[in-house]
Amino acid sequence: MRSRISGLVWVLAGVKILAHLATTGMFGYSYFVDELYYFACAEHLDWGYVDLPPLFPAVTAVMRMLFGESLFAVRLVPTLSGGATVLMAGLLARELGGGRAAQGLAALAVLVAPLHLAVNSKNFH
Repeated sequence: MRSRISGLVWVLAGVKILAHLATTGMFGYSYFVDELYYFACAEHLDWGYVDLPPLFPAVTAVMRMLFGESLFAVRLVPTLSGGATVLMAGLLARELGGGRAAQGLAALAVLVAPLHLAVNSKNFH
């Protein structure tokens, strides 16, 4: 019988999401050039982009319709995907037979990994 997902994993995923939302627009950073490019691609939806899969501009277009062109809107999907990555690390540890401590350690490792910090937020560029 599989154990339940550790509460620590949920807390760490929440910390990741809250930290990124709290720092959106802080430290004097405005839009990153890639974020402006995503908005431009969202205005011209197509099946083929040389550097993006077609779903990405479509998701950007939906987020733009729902939340406008704010920093919050453009950074919400990367923030949520970062939290999901932390959660998935804990779930993977559970699937591999790890107990609550192993699940928490896996989630913590993903939370503090520099690569994931940089990929899931433009705040660090």
